[in-house]
Amino acid sequence: MELSELIVFNGEMLSVDDRTGIVYKLVVDTVDGDWNVIPWVLLTDGDGNDKKGFKAEWMTIKDNTLYVGGLGKEWTSIQGEYINDNPMHIKIISPTGSTLHISWRDVYLKLREHLNISTPGYIIHEAVMWSEYTQRWVILPRRVSQEKYNDIDDEKRGSNIIMICTEDFKHCNIRKVGVIIPTRGFSSFKFLPGTDERIIVALKSEEDNGQIATYITVFDLLGNVLLPDVRIGNEKYEGIEFM
Repeated sequence: MELSELIVFNGEMLSVDDRTGIVYKLVVDTVDGDWNVIPWVLLTDGDGNDKKGFKAEWMTIKDNTLYVGGLGKEWTSIQGEYINDNPMHIKIISPTGSTLHISWRDVYLKLREHLNISTPGYIIHEAVMWSEYTQRWVILPRRVSQEKYNDIDDEKRGSNIIMICTEDFKHCNIRKVGVIIPTRGFSSFKFLPGTDERIIVALKSEEDNGQIATYITVFDLLGNVLLPDVRIGNEKYEGIEFM
């Protein structure tokens, strides 16, 4: 498995495998205290009529439903040649597990427009949250590029951008968080409890020439850094949640 996010939804701790598209419940064994993974929902790629599992990267809760999204860019070859729009779909899951497959292509293109990016430029998304308190979408892109995708240069297209958007995505405030470090990009975040969803605790992933690391940082919605990047391991942690 490659678990890509953590979230508490409907009283359950969930994660999702970006290889198979399986959403798992994470349950503590009452006897030995170990965590067990229990398959809950299977998400297939694109509009749901695909044999491939959905490459899920982010999860958030809106209107008592679970939103699960992918990279938010077209699926391409490693040289950036177009294959399909499947990663530009999202999945909306009810508390009972029923699932809707929705194209968010227009949304993702609108986000590019707000950053003045046009094809073949792209944004890769791994950290998207709906703020119930502010009624805004808060988006921390993993990668941002004006250039065509290729898997080598992509490692150095990390982002330090925060996008705060209205519910319909027509308006977005764009801010920068600290100094950009090209090899690092946001992979997950949550709002710090008790801060009216105005302070963010975020993870950054770094993949550079085969070397992997994860950093944690804290900042507010204005982009003011409260805790600069702190390296927390030579592994890739892609989910954070408060319990």
